[in-house]
This record gives sequence, C-alpha cells and structure tokens, in this order.
Amino acid sequence: MSGPSTFLAAGLFLFAPAARAQTPSRPELVVAAIRKHFEKLTPEYARYGRVAVYGETSSANPLTKEQLERERGLMQEAVAAGLLKSPPIEVLNLGHDLIVHDPPTGLAYLKALHASAALGNKDVETALIVHTVAAGAEGENLAVAELCSEKPDHQLFWARYLQTFAIQESSVATIVKRIADPAPPEIAAALLLSLIQIGSPRSLQDVQSQIEHATDDEVQGAAIFACVELAGFDGIAYVEKIKPIGPQGAAELKRSLEWLKQSTSPASKHDRVIKNDASFVDRFADLATSPVIRWLNHQGLLEAAAVATPPLLKPEQKSELLELLVDSRGFGLEAVKGTLLRVITKEDEPQLQRIRAASFYSPSPLSNGRAKTIGLMVRSLREEK
Repeated sequence: MSGPSTFLAAGLFLFAPAARAQTPSRPELVVAAIRKHFEKLTPEYARYGRVAVYGETSSANPLTKEQLERERGLMQEAVAAGLLKSPPIEVLNLGHDLIVHDPPTGLAYLKALHASAALGNKDVETALIVHTVAAGAEGENLAVAELCSEKPDHQLFWARYLQTFAIQESSVATIVKRIADPAPPEIAAALLLSLIQIGSPRSLQDVQSQIEHATDDEVQGAAIFACVELAGFDGIAYVEKIKPIGPQGAAELKRSLEWLKQSTSPASKHDRVIKNDASFVDRFADLATSPVIRWLNHQGLLEAAAVATPPLLKPEQKSELLELLVDSRGFGLEAVKGTLLRVITKEDEPQLQRIRAASFYSPSPLSNGRAKTIGLMVRSLREEK
C-alpha cells in the first residue's frame, strides 16, 4: 500500500510535466490512450451510465496498483498536452477516478482544472460540480477560494455552487467577507442562500446586518429568506420588524411570516421532517448483492413497522451503519434517514460528510437527494448549539 509521502509526491509531480525528458504527447493520442484504458475499466464518473448494479461498494471495487499508476501517468500526459484547458469527457472521467481512488493526486488535478478550464461548457461545469462534492472539504475550500477570482463568471458559478452544496462551517467567514466587500447583487444573493445550507447559527447576525443595511432589493430578499431559515420559529419577532426596501423583499417577508406562523412552533422550530423512504425500501429491500441492504434486513430495519416508526439504534449499530453507508457510497441512506436522525450527534458529522462525498463518487439520480438529506441532518445538529 502506498504511504502518504508517495501520494503527495504523485500529486506534486502532476504539476511538473516539463521536468520529464520525453516530449509531451499530442492531445489526440493522450485522449485515445485514456479511452483505451477505460475499455477494460469502468470510470467511476460514468459507472451508472453503463450497466451497473446499485449498492456496489468502494471496498469491492478498488483499483489495482498498476491501474492507479497508469491513471497517474495518463493524467501527467493530459496536463502536459494542455488538455485541462477544454477537457474532453475522457479527461474528466480520468480526473474523477483520481479524486475517488487517489485523493491527493485527484485534488491536484482539481486545482489544475480550476486554474485552466474555461466555463461555459456544460460537460465541464457538471464535472466540476461532481468533482467538488466528491472531494469533500478540500473541494469546498477550492470553491470558496474562487469567490476571490479575477473572473466574474467564476465568482458567480461558484457562488451558485455554494448556494446548493455548501456545508463546511469553515466556509462561513470567507462567504460573509465576500458578501460585505460588497459583492455584486447576484453573487451576494447566492452567497446569502449558501449560509442556509451551512446552517451555522453564528452567521445569523451577519445575515441580519444585510437585511438592515441592504440597498438592493434582491439582496435583501435573499437575506430575509436566509434569516428565516436560520432562526426559524425564534425569529418571528425580529422578522415582524423588518422594513423591506422593494417588492422582492416585501414579497419574501410576507411569505416568510406566513410560513413561520403556520408551519413552525416551539416544538418544531424549522418545520424540518426527515422520514424513512418506504418507496425506496419497496424497490430495493430484496437486493441481496448489497452489503448495506443485507445488514439492514438482518437488523430488521427494513420491516414495515421499523420504516414507519424508526427504532432507537444502539451506539454500535449506528457506528456500523454509518461505515456501511460510506462504503456503499450512500446507497441505503434513503431507507434509514429517519432512523439515523433519531440517534446522530455532533460527533457523527465527519461520517455524515464522508457519506455525502461518497454519494458523488459514482453520481446517479439518487446523489442529489442524498446530499440534501445529509445537509438537513447536519443543519439539525448545528441548530442545537
């Protein structure tokens, strides 16, 4: 097994193609070589675009040492050939494999892609999003750093990414600073909404400051929405005193007060409900090839009564389930998300975030839903502060 120093060296070498003695390959030859590599190996990025079985695990699908070395070498050639400026799908597949199977080298690739790739190509933009979620905290750090890019389109793209996928509390300070710079209204509004996704109560004061000092209607409307989501029921008195500066803010204020008064309460401050997905259980409960499904069946957690009324898991059951969900790349979370919500604590947040990242190792139609579920769980834990 390669140690950390080996991985680090591989990642650094990715940025030094000029140090190699051979002449860089022509781009079309590198692409052809990558395509040939994936004739015998399914790229993780495209796993569910081919015939595949849901519930496959990371531990059952590792790359061999030779395959990993080949992918590192191909990426070095792709960088040397300038293929990260407008990467074809073959390079995007290769980069995602490295993010999954060799995170240090994969992160080096992702940094290079940030620096080189032009936005506007939908395939590249989609890959950037999937790469970044799969890279976990390090991926979000790169997204946040783009808020200071000299390219306005990069700032907006990554602000909108964070609006949907932000989760790291460490991102809050940079996001708040960028909003206050001040950011253009479209970017500021997206970043205010990103604070909802992170769910840190500490950002509420900054959001309220934006409400009180806003000079743009769109920004104030986003700030009102963020305030209501962060404060919940406890924010009613504050929200009632807000003075909107335009029609968007006024409309958001009206909707927010109606929701707060009709849907929240002291017992349900955010009207947030996470239930086990009975339709998922109906569809996949007999998938015996899936280790997590086998475990859930053995524990009786897929029986109708347990799905409808989640039991209280023992600590050792919770730990084993979380590890299984990481290995299954989030598959099975749908069946027990309400069950987990009963027992997760702040100490489980790293595991929850690992499940979220793993859900994008091989993206599928279920990946976005899992990210949303994990986000709601993490926000619920942070609201307890």
